[in-house]
Amino acid sequence: MPFRSLPPNSLLKQNERVSRKHMMNSTDLRKKAGHPDQLAQIQTMRVEGGAADGQSVCLVENGALSFFVSVSRGMDINSLRFRGVNLCHITKPGWLANNTELENFIPCGMFFTCGLKNVGPQTPGEPAHGRQRFLPAANLSRFAGFEGDVFKLRLCGEVREAGLFSKNLLRRRTIETELESRRIVIRDTIVNQGFSDEAFMLLYHFNLGFPLLDEGTELVAPSRAQRPRDAASAAAKGDSDLFRMDAPRDCYPEQVFYHDLAADREGNTFCALKNDRLGLALKLSFKKNELPFFTQWKSIASGDYVMGLEPGNCHVEGMEREREMGSLAVLKAGESRDFTVTLDVLSGGEELAALCAERENV
Repeated sequence: MPFRSLPPNSLLKQNERVSRKHMMNSTDLRKKAGHPDQLAQIQTMRVEGGAADGQSVCLVENGALSFFVSVSRGMDINSLRFRGVNLCHITKPGWLANNTELENFIPCGMFFTCGLKNVGPQTPGEPAHGRQRFLPAANLSRFAGFEGDVFKLRLCGEVREAGLFSKNLLRRRTIETELESRRIVIRDTIVNQGFSDEAFMLLYHFNLGFPLLDEGTELVAPSRAQRPRDAASAAAKGDSDLFRMDAPRDCYPEQVFYHDLAADREGNTFCALKNDRLGLALKLSFKKNELPFFTQWKSIASGDYVMGLEPGNCHVEGMEREREMGSLAVLKAGESRDFTVTLDVLSGGEELAALCAERENV
């Protein structure tokens, strides 16, 4: 059935039917499943053939969500599907294995990590978006099984950004979900294992694509103010709605905007993309004191049809500019800092209406 003929709430009804089958305790599930992989699984594998040949990945399937985590490239999530429906944008070359051409290649996927010394365009000595996105993870561990009555799936690993007579920064990442859950939690700890203070920049570059992203798809966020990054974005804003996706246009320039997001009393804020036709939304939740800046990247160019939702601890104009604005984060020697981003897939009219209500009540 083509995506365009799907009834708005058909995915929700399918989700409810499947979920009801598994609403039982761990003892009941173990009686009915010979192996835990019948319920949910994490499988490690290596890509063969094509530009991604040799890339090490983990496939995570929890019964509702299916996604690939690239061990070779920063433990980022390459792709994400909900009940078979793709949620992210993958750029035209597709997945690539690690090589020198990667330094200025933007892979997209569900998200890639930007930092720790650059998050924006290429700067002297730093590739575009920094080095985190193509550094391989070490000390990988995985868990898929019951903790009490909850079936958990968890991936952990470490990415080190370091050099002789230079920085020694370690990022510890945990990616966690549960059986039949529509939620993924990403937890990072950045540790300065060197002996001098280090400025650092961190941005989560989420990239949403067709069919979730389509003409009319809405950006839902408690945005109190917006400003374009540059003159080109300001000019494009005149005939393109910031909060609603346009139809594709050939060779249309990209747009980048900074948003000031409101937060609740506990400091929680969010952003989401909502597709009423599909009855689906993808929501990102985070703490504003951890990730105080939110950047929106919008490209309606044909073939490069994507919206980036980018919570970060900085803007995307370079470390020197961040230092000038007085917003550059610094980790003292031996210090660590924690960051958490939660992804939720929302489904059906009630959940989408609640999302819009939450925007108004933050």
